[in-house]
Amino acid sequence: MKNSRDPMKSLDYAKSVTQATIYKRGMAAATLTRQAGLGVVFAYLPEYLKSGGPGIASTLPALDVPVTLSHGSVPAFFSGLLPEGERLAKLRWAVKTTLDDEFSLLIAAGENPVGDVQIVPAGQQPETIPALLTVTKTMDDINFADFAAIPGPVDVSVLAGLQDKVTASYRHDKDPSRAYLLKFNDGSHQHQVETEHLLLTKARALSIPIAQARLVHDGVGAAALLVSRFDRSPTGPLAVEDCAQLMGLGPGRKYSVPSEAVAAAAISMCSSQALAARNIFLQFLFAWLTGNGNLHAKNISVVQQQSGEWMVAPAYDLQCTLAGEIEQGFAAGVPGGILTELTDGDPSRDPGMALPVGGSAGSRTGLDRNDWLRFGRSLNIPERLVAKCIDKAQAASLLTTAELPFERDVSAAVVRVLGIRRAAIQK
Repeated sequence: MKNSRDPMKSLDYAKSVTQATIYKRGMAAATLTRQAGLGVVFAYLPEYLKSGGPGIASTLPALDVPVTLSHGSVPAFFSGLLPEGERLAKLRWAVKTTLDDEFSLLIAAGENPVGDVQIVPAGQQPETIPALLTVTKTMDDINFADFAAIPGPVDVSVLAGLQDKVTASYRHDKDPSRAYLLKFNDGSHQHQVETEHLLLTKARALSIPIAQARLVHDGVGAAALLVSRFDRSPTGPLAVEDCAQLMGLGPGRKYSVPSEAVAAAAISMCSSQALAARNIFLQFLFAWLTGNGNLHAKNISVVQQQSGEWMVAPAYDLQCTLAGEIEQGFAAGVPGGILTELTDGDPSRDPGMALPVGGSAGSRTGLDRNDWLRFGRSLNIPERLVAKCIDKAQAASLLTTAELPFERDVSAAVVRVLGIRRAAIQK
C-alpha cells in the first residue's frame, strides 16, 4: 500500500478511465479494459499467470482466456462487489454515469471492496482508503441520517448489498487491524438494526460462526449496528465470495435460484463439506423461524482462511422482514396485520422465504417438518442430525413480544405467525 486517498475526492474521473488493474493479495493479477465497440475485456496478466497465483474468483480461473462482456458490464464477480438500491444511486450520482456503466462505478469505488481484490486505474498503485466514519463511545456530534441521505457523502470503499452502510473504524479497539461496517436503519422498517442485533445474539446458540456486532447511538439517539468485518485479518484481507458470485449471477438475480442451489455452491467450496452443509441448513431454518424473508444468494458467503481452506462465512444480515410485511398490512387495514386463517383453504398469507425450498418448483411458504427433512437430505445431512438441527434452531429462534423492538401490535403479529411456523415443524 502507498498513500492514503482523499475519501471526498470527486469520482467523475472514472468515466474517462479505459483500463483498470486488478490486484489479488496485493499483486497485479489482471486487467479490465473498456474497448469502444467491443465492450469490457477481462484478462490475466502474463506475469501473474507465470507466478502460479490463485484465480481472482472461482468463476474467473487463472487461465490465458480473456472474457468479453458487452457495453459497460463487468463479470458477475465484480458486479457483485457493487452496492444496490440507494447506495448504488448515490454512487452513480457521484460518478455522473448510468447504472449500467458498471466499469466506471467499479473504478470509482473498487479499491477497498469486500475480499482480497482491489481495482485501480491502470498505472496506479492501490492506496489505503480510510474509513468514512470513526465510531467512539460518545457520538454527540454525529447524526447517522447525514450518512444515509442522498446525495450525502459517498463511501469510496464499495460495499455490496442494499442496506445503508459505511466503512467505519472503532477508536477504542485495541486491535488496529480490525475493520468495521456501520449499518443504519433504512426505509424497510423502523428498527432494522436493533432487530439484527437481537437475531445475531439469538443465532449464537446455533453453534455456528456469527458476525460480531454491537449497537451504537448518535447524538440524537438513533441506533446503528457496528459490525466487525470477517474479510479482514491481522495479516491482510481474506478472499470472500457470496453464493451469487459463486454461481456467476449478478445482484439482480439473487432471488432467482432455489435454496438447494445456493447451498450447493457454498458447500462445494468448503474444505469440510459436512460442517458447511450443517451450517447452511441451520441458517435457512433459522431464517424461516425468525421471519427473515431476505436470505437470498448474496446473503450466504464463503471466506478463505489464512491456511488456504474455505469455510462458510459468519452469518450476517439477519433480519425480520416479516415485521415489515405486517406493518404494511396494518397500514392497509388487514386485520392482525397478516391473514393466517382463510376460508379458501390456504392456511396463510405468510410471505415466507426469499428462495424456494424444494428445488425451483419448491415453496417459499407453508413449509413443514417434511420440507425441512427433505432439504437436509438434499444437502447429504443424515436425518438424525437434521432432527437435532431442527431442535437446535427452534430453541435458538424463540422470540417473545417483549424482546421485539416494534409496536406492540406488530410484535404480537410477528410472534403469532412465527408460532404457526414453529408448530408446523414439530414432531
